[in-house]
Amino acid sequence: CYEYNETKACELILRQISLFGNITIAQVAVSAKSKKFILTACFGRVMSEAWYDKLDEINRNAVEMPMLTI
Repeated sequence: CYEYNETKACELILRQISLFGNITIAQVAVSAKSKKFILTACFGRVMSEAWYDKLDEINRNAVEMPMLTI
């Protein structure tokens, strides 16, 4: 899938599967300790994007917090 459409493949990794209690493919892979899947470029890309997106939110919120002056 990744060879044909990188974006779609990465989206599939984070798509929640309602039939299995809204878990993601990423959660299944980690729970199953699927090293072969976890070490793929697609999985790494998705995890990096998720990680840096969360860091960006934290940094953005820190900047938006009002400054206290004494």
